[in-house]
Amino acid sequence: MKNSVLVSIVILCFSIFSATVAILYWIDPVAISTEIPGYNPDSELELTAYGTQLVKIKKLSMQDAPKAVERLGDLDSKFRVKQTPIQRAYHLLILRNAAKQNKDTELFEKYTQELSSLARKHQLHWLKAQLLVDKAVEYARHGEVPKGMITIKQAIHIAEKNHALFLLPRAYNTAGFLSNASNQLVDAQQYFLRGIEVADQLSATLYNSKLHNNLGLLYVLIENWDKALEYILQARTLYLASGSNEPSVMQIFYLNEAYVYRSKGNAKLAEQAYLNSLKYYDEAKTQPRNRLLNLKGLADIKLLTKHNQAAKQAAQACVALPSAEQFPYEYGQCFLVLSRVELAMGEYQAALKSVDRAIDMFSSVEHSRWLIRADRQKAKVYSALGDYQRALAMFETYYQQEKKQLLSKVVDLENAFAMRQIRQRVEILDMQNKLKASQLQKETLRFEVVSIWSAFSLAMLIFFIRKVFIVKKKNQELETLSFVDSLTGLNNRRYYHHQLDNGENVLCECKYRIVLFDVDDFKAVNDTHGHDVGDEVLIAMANRMIPLIHHGELLTRWGGEEFLALLLDDENIIERIESIRAAISNEKFTTQVGELCITSSVGVSIAGTTQQILDNDMFFRKADNNLYEAKRTGKNNVVFPTAVQELLVAPIIENTYRK
Repeated sequence: MKNSVLVSIVILCFSIFSATVAILYWIDPVAISTEIPGYNPDSELELTAYGTQLVKIKKLSMQDAPKAVERLGDLDSKFRVKQTPIQRAYHLLILRNAAKQNKDTELFEKYTQELSSLARKHQLHWLKAQLLVDKAVEYARHGEVPKGMITIKQAIHIAEKNHALFLLPRAYNTAGFLSNASNQLVDAQQYFLRGIEVADQLSATLYNSKLHNNLGLLYVLIENWDKALEYILQARTLYLASGSNEPSVMQIFYLNEAYVYRSKGNAKLAEQAYLNSLKYYDEAKTQPRNRLLNLKGLADIKLLTKHNQAAKQAAQACVALPSAEQFPYEYGQCFLVLSRVELAMGEYQAALKSVDRAIDMFSSVEHSRWLIRADRQKAKVYSALGDYQRALAMFETYYQQEKKQLLSKVVDLENAFAMRQIRQRVEILDMQNKLKASQLQKETLRFEVVSIWSAFSLAMLIFFIRKVFIVKKKNQELETLSFVDSLTGLNNRRYYHHQLDNGENVLCECKYRIVLFDVDDFKAVNDTHGHDVGDEVLIAMANRMIPLIHHGELLTRWGGEEFLALLLDDENIIERIESIRAAISNEKFTTQVGELCITSSVGVSIAGTTQQILDNDMFFRKADNNLYEAKRTGKNNVVFPTAVQELLVAPIIENTYRK
């Protein structure tokens, strides 16, 4: 029996190797693609009639939510199938889009929470990434740039890791917008260009147009009006080619075009671009942010054409719009244009009051470039009031600051673009050289393969047979070396991270606390008695702790004299941790130099699920901080999070994962 298995293995190996040689001999190596295909749940759903209709209805829900919900009901009545996790996800996404369009916040949050739970339960990584992108977009719209950057980077990491390319154009576009808002123009440019590359690969013309528009806005910031106009016009062309029906997108493109023409002083073209934007503006259906942009654009045009009273009415309507404060960038700009109008009309005190409101809004989101523009406007108002000393001081300070900032960004942005082009040329030349070299070597390769075939095939067969017999043993040895601390026999921190990520020996739905144990005065033990005695103490300490760890919990040697336990958060957690500490300190340690009194200090984190602990290092930092507090307050004690800390932090964590 064993001989027949061995013969089968040899024959299989010989066949595989023969096929490999044939491929090497007959197929051009440069024609083989190593590109990893992107994942899109649409493709998986379209394998069934029900899934195909779900994909179509989801796309419809982006434009016409009531009709999409109606068709979804008809579809469910017709098929009555037990939904797969992906089908359920699309079902909820359609309802969530409808709730958003209907401005039903409570229902929107309910569907978001259900989607988040579905993503965690069924490991739908693309869905987790999509929800993070949606969340980052909301942060961006409301000026919460730091939170937005953290969230969008998490989304991009998950999407790239799982090859969810269909999410990346929107994710890169959002990351670029947020980088722009934080004055990181080079980072913003790189995100937009990466987004354009992926959008070209996927033929995602709609997001390609949005990425070109935002790339144009970078050049608006450095006042390169011609370059800005070039990208904005490309964005409009791409959008029309996409066949999409999102009027608000075209409205924004035309408003941006009007802004560029206004900045160039071309009143006629600026007014024409604004009038074109109105073709895509429906007061009854548009979102509050688009209303703000429309009113600000109208005020800009009326001020440029010296219709000051009309400009004032538009600007006042802009700042009085309900919910305007939810959009601090646009709201601040409305106050800024109102101040400019009031200054032009000689209403200097009102202009000063309006510009101060603008400064407050830009300060709240730490937008340095708009703050500079607002302060420059304030300097003009001081000058008009006759307060020349203040006006001169502000002009000098902010003029220099603005020029320094903009000039550095111009250089950075242009250099980054030039370097990118150079790198692309080098990569193309390098690839061309490789192709030529491959063609030259092809005939030589074929001859060499045939010449060494007999000897090499024999060596491969011997190697393969040997590998079959030792691979299982080797894998076990490698796993032990990788996950086990050689001194204490406990698992190590690599095993801890592996368990958090894979959840093989922990309970993913339960809450845990990180508990850090650190041997008190361990350095003194090593210095006085030597490292061999120190090793004995660590081994004995591990042996005392092991019996006190329950099923579904972890005990690892974290490093040095520090141990990490991941304990289930139940009603006995305080007593359990105290009992572990007491087990260490109540009985002396027997060593080769005699008995030693050993104690440990303990720091405990707040409670969280394994996924929360994996995603957020706040849990470990809290345990570490409490460990140091235990050391500071006398050692041989346990420091838990305070009740106030538990109450403050827990809702933040839960809210983060719910969204």
